[in-house]
Amino acid sequence: MLKKTFVFSMIAMLFLISGCSNAASERNGTAENDQTEKVYFSEVQFKNQSYISIEEINLQEINSLLNKAERVLTDRELSNLILRGAINEDPKMYLIPESELTMFYRISKPRSSNEVPIVAARFGEGANVTRIHAILWYQDGEWKSQAYPISNNPSLTKKRMDIFEKSPFGSGDFIELRQKDKYLAIIVNMGGGGTHYAQEVQLLKRNNDKWEIAWVPTYDNWEILWDSIVEFKNGIQEFTVNRTDIKDPEHKWTETWKLQGEQYVLVSTNQEAHQ
Repeated sequence: MLKKTFVFSMIAMLFLISGCSNAASERNGTAENDQTEKVYFSEVQFKNQSYISIEEINLQEINSLLNKAERVLTDRELSNLILRGAINEDPKMYLIPESELTMFYRISKPRSSNEVPIVAARFGEGANVTRIHAILWYQDGEWKSQAYPISNNPSLTKKRMDIFEKSPFGSGDFIELRQKDKYLAIIVNMGGGGTHYAQEVQLLKRNNDKWEIAWVPTYDNWEILWDSIVEFKNGIQEFTVNRTDIKDPEHKWTETWKLQGEQYVLVSTNQEAHQ
């Protein structure tokens, strides 16, 4: 059995209040309990009426799914393909054997000795129903995996969930991955398969055998994400966000964010109002 880490959120009713997480160093294919958990994507709870819904899935199913995904990556020798540069970073999909789920994923190639081959994956029943998001990485000669992490900051967790619960956004797609040493910056389209982009950056940190959220943005309202498009600059050190006013589509502006320590800070805003 491969050694891996599983990070999940424990919830009460419909809202995550505490933002606590748990990790297990070994998965043995059985659930720790029979309780069905709601799976979230980086603290965001999407309402059931969203056009891409997050289904309920229990711990045993998660363990089994990630074990199968690791075997797929091992059998396909994906680590060698990534290390040799024989596979590009375009979006890919693969039907998980003995499962009705498809793995939609992107990769990140290591560019230094401190980096590892990484796969960020969304598992779903086709494109419309997401079961879980996960991170898989090749370390110490084997593939490891975990459910996508949540923040250890309860207030940040609750604020993001309060905002996104009111939004029309779906379950989120991985757009681009960039890593630097132990950090992984990901552009995520929170709009899922919708016609309007809703992109943001999330910063993860690899801590021994698990990934943790180092930084995610917060918002006063979900509308700020409407038609937002992100572009990395200078590795993970900087990114820009092109935004559009949902009430006045002719009003557009560009924000520049720079990495300071383990968080991104807004350093400039260039606003353009078109009459």
